[in-house]
Amino acid sequence: MTVTRTTRGPVASLLYGSELALGCCWMLGELALVAARPYELLKDPHWHSVIDDVEQRGWYVPLAERPDLHLDEGTGWLTGANPYQRIGAGAADRILARYVPGRGRATDRRLLVVFHCYGIPVPPIMERLFGLGDLDDVDVVYSITNHHAPGTFSLWPGTGFARARPSHTLENLRSAVTGARGLVDWLVQAREYRRVTVLGYSLGGHLALHLANSAPIHRAILYCPVINLRTIARELGFGILGRPIELAARHSLPGVDLERIAHDDPLRYPLGIPENDVHVIAQRHDALTPLAHVAAIREKYPGVAFHEYDGTHLYPAGRTRFQKTIRALV
Repeated sequence: MTVTRTTRGPVASLLYGSELALGCCWMLGELALVAARPYELLKDPHWHSVIDDVEQRGWYVPLAERPDLHLDEGTGWLTGANPYQRIGAGAADRILARYVPGRGRATDRRLLVVFHCYGIPVPPIMERLFGLGDLDDVDVVYSITNHHAPGTFSLWPGTGFARARPSHTLENLRSAVTGARGLVDWLVQAREYRRVTVLGYSLGGHLALHLANSAPIHRAILYCPVINLRTIARELGFGILGRPIELAARHSLPGVDLERIAHDDPLRYPLGIPENDVHVIAQRHDALTPLAHVAAIREKYPGVAFHEYDGTHLYPAGRTRFQKTIRALV
């Protein structure tokens, strides 16, 4: 496998440097929140019960029955209980999504489920970014990940999603994956869609790849996707957050193999759809999920379609072209 190497011009260097600085500020903020909860750095009482459950039942929790969701036809909001049952810390999560029906009356019912990036759980922004505002024959559902919905975070969207205790972070992510699977399962059964595509941006791309392993979908589109949280914590913002947290985890969990945390990596599990039905859209000057990070997908699955543009994680270069690609795929 080869990773594309590019020479950055002055504009690309400025954008890349700005994103790197943003990553550092973000990680410093997360580290400050960790420091505000020093008791989490000293002990993780739920580690063994959580990791044992993951290793016994698998990362993808069996869904005994589809969740009981409610669609408010007036507002378009879809809500309900997340089927994931927590083992350790944290309150029960909910499923929240915005449902936007297609304008046409196609008999071949198609569904697109969109998963947002870490800091922008805003359906209208995702709609404009991916050019989804005028689809005729495709229903679009914008999922809001747990810890990103209004009223669930204290400072910025996602606050508390990553915690100093490895067990808590694992459960937050496992719950997010389970909620996404429950949402798709409910939609497929309730609306009888014949074609289901998932589209994820950054953290949303991580969730979409998990769904490609475990949900009744036909295609996955990943935009600047996160591969796993441990790599992001080690790389983002020069690893400001990852290394201190890892040292704290080694202190609070002496003798425990921290590689067991890597259960969140979707590349550990077999794809449930053909490789050529996974499309990755990457930006060459991305400082938050760089090409070397995203290329792990191509290394694992050589048949995946890979689309590259000259932008960054937050600057969507080639937007007209990748919007055209997305519309053709859904």
